[in-house]
Amino acid sequence: MPNRSPEFRRPPEILPSVEKRAVLALTQKEKEILDRLPVKLEEETILELKRIAQVIAGDLGMKVKLGEPGKGSFFDSEKGEITLDPLHIAEAPERARMIAAHEGAHRRLTRGPKTLGVQPELIEELYGKAIGFAYTSNVIEDPAVNNWTKKEFEGLRGDFDKTYSKMFEKEHIPLGLDHPEVQAIIRRIGTIPNLVWVGSELIRAWQTGKFSKGIKKVRPLVAEVLGKTFLPSKRASNALPEYGYNETQVLEAARERFRIVYEEIWSPVQKLIEEDLKNEAERKMVENELKQKLQQKGTEGMAKDLEQGKTGTPLDNLPDDLRKELAEAMKKAAKKQGESLEQEAKNFSQETEEIKKEGEKIKKTKKELAEKKKTAAGKEAEELKKEEDKLKTREEINSAKKQDLEEKKEEHKKAIEREITQKENIPLEMNELSEKLKKELGQAFDRLPKKEQERLRGEAEQTLQDLEDALNETVESKMNPDQPESHAEFRERKENEKAEARREEERGREYKEMKKAAKEIAEAGRTEYDKIRAEMDDVIEDLYNRLEEFFTRERHPKWRQGFRAGPRLTLSRAMQFASGAKPEAYREMWEQKTVPTRFEYKFSLVVDLSQSMSEGNKIVETRKGLIVLSEVLNRLGIDFEVIGFNGDIGAVLLKDFDKKFDEETEEGLARLIKTPAGNTPTAGALKLAYGRLKEHVGKDNFIVVLTDGVPYPEGTKPTQNLVRKILRDEEAPIKVVGVGLGENTGFVRDLFPSAVGDICVKDLPETLGNLLEEMITNPELFKMNEEAKERFIGKE
Repeated sequence: MPNRSPEFRRPPEILPSVEKRAVLALTQKEKEILDRLPVKLEEETILELKRIAQVIAGDLGMKVKLGEPGKGSFFDSEKGEITLDPLHIAEAPERARMIAAHEGAHRRLTRGPKTLGVQPELIEELYGKAIGFAYTSNVIEDPAVNNWTKKEFEGLRGDFDKTYSKMFEKEHIPLGLDHPEVQAIIRRIGTIPNLVWVGSELIRAWQTGKFSKGIKKVRPLVAEVLGKTFLPSKRASNALPEYGYNETQVLEAARERFRIVYEEIWSPVQKLIEEDLKNEAERKMVENELKQKLQQKGTEGMAKDLEQGKTGTPLDNLPDDLRKELAEAMKKAAKKQGESLEQEAKNFSQETEEIKKEGEKIKKTKKELAEKKKTAAGKEAEELKKEEDKLKTREEINSAKKQDLEEKKEEHKKAIEREITQKENIPLEMNELSEKLKKELGQAFDRLPKKEQERLRGEAEQTLQDLEDALNETVESKMNPDQPESHAEFRERKENEKAEARREEERGREYKEMKKAAKEIAEAGRTEYDKIRAEMDDVIEDLYNRLEEFFTRERHPKWRQGFRAGPRLTLSRAMQFASGAKPEAYREMWEQKTVPTRFEYKFSLVVDLSQSMSEGNKIVETRKGLIVLSEVLNRLGIDFEVIGFNGDIGAVLLKDFDKKFDEETEEGLARLIKTPAGNTPTAGALKLAYGRLKEHVGKDNFIVVLTDGVPYPEGTKPTQNLVRKILRDEEAPIKVVGVGLGENTGFVRDLFPSAVGDICVKDLPETLGNLLEEMITNPELFKMNEEAKERFIGKE
């Protein structure tokens, strides 16, 4: 990439052109805030901060505004704007410039994982579930945007160095410990987790070029991980686009930083986090075992019982020296916890005293101003009015500080009640315990039931997740609209999803119960047919929808073959007729343009009701299949009839072409095929079907025979002869289809030109449905092939 020209490297504090100043001009409200300030703050200082943030962000439309004094500086990621507290600017102008520049750089360079193209599943795993990845990424991102800013805007280098140097004046004090939630968690568990150390030390090394002295002795595992991650973190913080870049280059650099963190830094850091999780889970184990003793006797009494092996818990089984060591560690942590709370109380007292003194000063000044106003006039009165306005602002600031302090004191009071009075937790500096004691505690943890181990580890994970969320507030970009979910947000979303799933499940149960109740109410009035139809409802609906779609497509006129006369020839059949190869082809060598209707089809369903059909659920499944076909054909408006046959009743017409498909017909179908009996006189039933179909002939006519046995007692010959006769009937072209129900029914292929045998009984309804679909949508498939013609027509 080309280097920046020198004019772009000038310090941002150099005044912009007059045109630029107009864009950056203060609003009337901001001017009023400056006028009311109790301290002097130049207008140009505010303009400079706005200019820094906008220029570095590469977004001259980004809003940077002056807020009310004492209300704090903050960042609104939804609106994409910065609000600065004028008191913060007055107290530390270099830090105000650094913050404006730092956030502007984040706006220009930082891209969230979604924008980088990371898969949603991986984003959820790394940022929602895993502990430490988001914090580690932020720890790398801060030095990266700082490096770029210091390089491209050299005039700000001093502000960055001064601010960060102040942060690292003291060694062995990690960053982020001044965050209230971080303080509370560390005080509660009694230790600074490894994750806090490694993140802070990487930023320290970026600023100072070295880690805290003696870190290897204080935290050997942290020092080991720092040794593995220092160089990759340095490369990551220097993976930056040059000035004059485009968005593609920004994304490439951001992806490289993500890659280094994910592939080179994350794995060593995970080992530290596993150690943190192990420590916290084992501390929770000790806390759970001794909490009752703590509440009864306090820290001293509990520790004494532990030393003497009188806690009544598995910890009594520890060797004497280890029980003593653990008891001393508890007393030391409790003392440290108490000192922390005591120091907070002292700080509150000091702040309270300062607020009180400020209030007294304000009160005295107000009284003095009131006296002066009695005799003042003209310009002096105007000046006094300004002083009065500033005094009012001082009063508002002091009142805000007082309210903020009261809230902190209330939280402090709750902490004391929770951590001291109620004795809810036992802090422990796990990293300071001897290796021997840590090993014993680890073995005790491993002896716990699996469910208890999982519970303790889950609580430990949540504690560390909350800690990471708090740490991220101190380092993450506030101006990044693509910021991934925090652990708390992730947990809340998952809990909401679970709650919604439970509600949905409950609604489902209620619906099923209501449906069941409605079904039970309706059941009393249901016929046998109704029950079967309800059971097969899904199959019926699916088949009907498929065929209805077919008819919808086929409604448009199209050329159809197979007619004795028409406006055009089917060339292949005309040539067969002309050559003498197929003289009969004259009957079907013409084509007509027709609009097909569903009334061109005629179906005769012939059902075997012999005794053998009662075996293996054949008649039950046949009844289901027959009802599926009847329902679908009736709804499509296709004529059909049903014939049942056995040796006792002969061939009986259960439903004829002309009979309305009503309740009587439905119940007849269900009843008459309910009790099979007798033998299998197939030829008689086929003869009845043939005669009936000749009287109601359509374009595509089908006889479908459903049977499980060879014709008896007459044998196969009468049936074969009748099939041959049907197939020779040119006036009533009928296709005969045989369906073999159950095993060993391949004989149907010898009886009928189109046949399917050995159908699994449980699959019968679905198989019949598919067969009906084929007969309607592809009737040509059921015409005899040459081999069938030879078998059924060529032989007498």
